[in-house]
Amino acid sequence: METLRSKYLLQRYLDKTATPAEIDELMAWIEAEPDPEILATLVDRAWDDFPRVRGILTENESEQMLRHVLDHESETIPVPR
Repeated sequence: METLRSKYLLQRYLDKTATPAEIDELMAWIEAEPDPEILATLVDRAWDDFPRVRGILTENESEQMLRHVLDHESETIPVPR
């Protein structure tokens, strides 16, 4: 999948505006992407663009969550739909 399309789908997913078909397309791309660096770059950019005003997590909580995800990256994580 082209990077622009994957970026679009990820943003729609994060904004909770993705259609079920878009979610399926994004999840299929994530599962099929052979280069983890491409996915990591896409997620990093989405995170940088994510509005900080929501105040969902503190910086420390964010770091802990990221560390946990990276430590368990080989495990299957259920994806909410």
